Amino acid sequence: MDFTFEKDGWAHIMPFGEFPHAEAGVIQVIDTEALEAIEDNFTAKSKAQNFPGLLVDFDHFSMDTDKPSEAAGWIIALRIDADGLWAKVRWTAKGEAAVTGGEYRLVSPVFPKPSRCEDLGNNRIRPRELLSVALTNEPNIK
Repeated sequence: MDFTFEKDGWAHIMPFGEFPHAEAGVIQVIDTEALEAIEDNFTAKSKAQNFPGLLVDFDHFSMDTDKPSEAAGWIIALRIDADGLWAKVRWTAKGEAAVTGGEYRLVSPVFPKPSRCEDLGNNRIRPRELLSVALTNEPNIK
């Protein structure tokens, strides 16, 4: 089986919905308001001089100082579509090989800690910023 990228170079990184995060004990609400805030935050960050893009790493390793934080790619643009958030990724050679070779099939977005997200009550939060994305085979948001 061949694994390929979307022909236009965009990757679907986040669907609309409500997703439990067992470790944090919250439900992540991914709605239009969340995605618009994430897109606005990204646009503001991208205007900084020498903005490299948002990191796409392997298995969230960049979140652990004992593991390598090498890039699988860099998100250089975001867009909202009817099915959620899409990212234009500038892949590294290793990242592209990992995806096209089938080693990694899925992605997992990383948001700030729940205390830095919008509190909707009843353990529900709305992320307003995307910190990074990981290539993984076991994402929290399916």
